[in-house]
Amino acid sequence: MKKMKIEKIMTKKILILTLSLLTINLVLKAQVELISGGTGAAFTLNVPGVFSLRNGIQVTFKAHDNSAVGATIDVNVTGAISIMKDGGTNALSASDIKAGQIVTLVFDGSNWQMMNPVATPPAAPTTYWSPNGSDIYNNNGGNVTVNADNSDGAYKMAIGKNASSVEKVLALTNTNNFVGGGTTFGFRSNFGGTLWDQASISGITGALSASGDLAFSVMQNRGTSTMIEAMRIKGNTGRIGIMTPNPDRTLHVLGDGLKIENAGTNLEIYPNGNEFMISTTKQYLSFAGNGGATAMYMDDGNITVNLPLTIQDGSQASGRVLASDASGNASWTDLSALSSGSTAWTRSTPNIYPTTLTDNVGIGLSNPISKVQIHSISGAGNFRLTSAGTGLSATDGFSMSNDGSTEMFMTQHENANWYFATNGGTTAMTIAPSANVGIGTTNPSLFKLHVESSTNRRSGYFFNNLSAANIVNNEIMGIYGGAMGTGASDKIGGFFETSGGSGINYGVYGQAMGGATNWAGYFAGGNVYIQNQLNVGTTTAGTNVNVSSAATGGTGLQMENTSAGGKRYRIISTGSGSVGGAGLFQIYDFDNSAARLTINGSGNVGIGTTTPGMIAGATNYITISSTGPYAAGSIAAIELKGNTNAANSVAARLDFLNGLGTNNTARIEVTTSGVSVGEGRMLFYTNGGSLTEKMRIDEDGNVGIGTTAPTALLSVNGTANKPGGGSWAVFSDARSKENVIDYKKGLNELLKLRPVSFNYKSEFNWGNKTYVGLIAQEVEKVVPTMVEEKEINGIKDFKEVDPNEINYMLINAIKEQQKMIDDLKKEVELLKNK
Repeated sequence: MKKMKIEKIMTKKILILTLSLLTINLVLKAQVELISGGTGAAFTLNVPGVFSLRNGIQVTFKAHDNSAVGATIDVNVTGAISIMKDGGTNALSASDIKAGQIVTLVFDGSNWQMMNPVATPPAAPTTYWSPNGSDIYNNNGGNVTVNADNSDGAYKMAIGKNASSVEKVLALTNTNNFVGGGTTFGFRSNFGGTLWDQASISGITGALSASGDLAFSVMQNRGTSTMIEAMRIKGNTGRIGIMTPNPDRTLHVLGDGLKIENAGTNLEIYPNGNEFMISTTKQYLSFAGNGGATAMYMDDGNITVNLPLTIQDGSQASGRVLASDASGNASWTDLSALSSGSTAWTRSTPNIYPTTLTDNVGIGLSNPISKVQIHSISGAGNFRLTSAGTGLSATDGFSMSNDGSTEMFMTQHENANWYFATNGGTTAMTIAPSANVGIGTTNPSLFKLHVESSTNRRSGYFFNNLSAANIVNNEIMGIYGGAMGTGASDKIGGFFETSGGSGINYGVYGQAMGGATNWAGYFAGGNVYIQNQLNVGTTTAGTNVNVSSAATGGTGLQMENTSAGGKRYRIISTGSGSVGGAGLFQIYDFDNSAARLTINGSGNVGIGTTTPGMIAGATNYITISSTGPYAAGSIAAIELKGNTNAANSVAARLDFLNGLGTNNTARIEVTTSGVSVGEGRMLFYTNGGSLTEKMRIDEDGNVGIGTTAPTALLSVNGTANKPGGGSWAVFSDARSKENVIDYKKGLNELLKLRPVSFNYKSEFNWGNKTYVGLIAQEVEKVVPTMVEEKEINGIKDFKEVDPNEINYMLINAIKEQQKMIDDLKKEVELLKNK
């Protein structure tokens, strides 16, 4: 139980009667326990009375610290002298002295010799451990912890080491040095009352000059003794084998293959510092060279080569073609060698043609799907037709026909237009040198796309994957635009632009009427981007989004999530028919018909209420109100949540300011503790010229006023007033007490106490006032029960004095003096009667 720390200097008068010719000597014998001081293994000791260092002298004390390596002791300022053991032959080790141990030393003329037995750890309680032959086991199945924090019982065995560098904390050792032997860390489980082996991690001993291996094994079937080695790490090479104990590569997988599963995965290979990559996505399997460019990729069985393809067979020569034999082996062959055979070529000057007349011809690729297919992998033009003629009458072009009579023509007049014509010779489309395109016109000089039609219905109609049923159903479209593709460049289905003039410019003007549902604009998929303003219900420019209406229920925006558990919410500027009346800003729960947040015209904020600011005297409010019926658990709360991950760090803060000033007038602050970010303190600041902490409540519930390190439920650095004076009451009813014995201390102890006046050191930040009190170390030698140790300012054994015991010493001292007075009176009476 922590004590209340309120220091109050009390003055008591001790009546001492001294008679002439009489001397009263009071003698008190007492035994005082000596506790060593000093830092670490440098012990110090202050023995009361006269002390002389000589052979055979002994001292006995209680050790204050565990440190014993190289231990020395300074007794009554003799200087540091070594402490030895075993008759002076050996220095102390770390376990020879423990904190709280009673130590007896004898001086041999040179060193102090340790007389009592070396400290040993206590034996394990027999109620927890039992022997079983050469084994030992835990009786109650509890947890075992070695130098670690396992207070939550999360681990059956926890082993720790507090060190700033890598430390060995657990060793499994097989003292047998046979090759192939070793140690195993096993995993077992209890199923149906029977223990079954599940898995193991084994360290396997290597040859005398070789390092060992680490093997990972699992049980094939429960109840069998068959363990399968799933992985091994070779000690001499560091190679890893999966399903093989002898990996011959850095990673060696034996079995049905290696599976790498992810949305996008890369396999990078670095031979001699060069990087090659095999990567996969949902669509492609790509192969890239050292430069990073994709050389080849596969898409659903199709293979695409992006870089120049080189095929060599040792018989390279110009003028040859690639041909295959009956087994499918390809080689470079003279064209003349292909002039025979069912799949060969025939040359009949000036023509060359496939002998079968049914084969496809590929130029630039090996798998043509048309009679003639030309492909280029260099980015240059794939197909060129030229004519020796000049002038407008000369044409370059080609025609396509399926039966020799029905044709489609593409022609280009030299330095003029490029025409696309149908079988009848009618030009369907024209591309001018200016890159203007004309459909239904051969002179597209005004627009990049010029469309003319003899019918109103199809003018400007762009066909994009529309079925014939669309036309049958009379779906009339003025403009239909589509842009599709898999490339990375922008794709724009339709682009509309107006500029200039003093009137109103409409980039897009939409109007729909007469139907059951009318959409002036309908966006079926994708996002909508508006660079400037979006106006709904108004043409008056305002902010980026302007929504206006005269609806009495209010004007607002509705947001809805249609997934499981989703809801509808509205942001509303209320009207006369809205909940709470007109002129409010609300966030409205549409599904539950409740306003969740309301801001009125005065700036008051209500959460759970539509009428914030109902208390007189304030001008700005945040009102938080629970909704629904009165019931337990209907709580209104404010949560301030920080995101710090450090100890002694501010997590949340509530500042109080006045509008006439620029500084905080007060502050309430919450910080994490010095131990854990899950523990916190509350600090209270006021401003008397600067913002200064005046009070805190620490993580243990201690309250400090004028101090940042309270050590009791209430610690006050400075004065404390109690109206009307008097002492602090204590619980003293006999019914609450046990182990009651007479208190013996009194006059003798009071005479040994030394009141002093003093000032606190500046580093403790306890002010510069002069106080009257006692020195804790001096009091501890006389009345140890008045002194307690706390950790203050980083001093773990900081001593403080509880002066309450002095009151009861004074009672005993007065009783002792009163007895002396009564005895003296009797002696005086005897002298008078003689």
